[in-house]
Amino acid sequence: MKVGIAITLYDKFEELKLLVDVIRHNWKGKYIITVCSNHPRAQEFMKGVEADAFVQGEDIKYVPGLPYYRSAINITCRILDGMKKSCTAAHALGAEYVMHLHTDAWPLKEEEVLKVIQ
Repeated sequence: MKVGIAITLYDKFEELKLLVDVIRHNWKGKYIITVCSNHPRAQEFMKGVEADAFVQGEDIKYVPGLPYYRSAINITCRILDGMKKSCTAAHALGAEYVMHLHTDAWPLKEEEVLKVIQ
């Protein structure tokens, strides 16, 4: 069973490195790890991240001060764009099951992740 871990973020690249390190060096299984970021310079920050694939997300603007509805629409679209692209990338690399995470969600017990998949 091939399991993919699809991770999305905007600019929390240090947290991303730690999360990927937890999966790569503390879990026993081999996982397909894909990442999507909407940050316009994300590729620069991906150096040293042990991901199997990186996908650039769309540059959907979200800044403080936008009108409420525009803000809600933009942030929702940015999140969904990243989720779709990171999950699709994991599937394209052969993952039969894909779990999506944001960089601030760290599943520490591999056994619990596998229980969810089962």
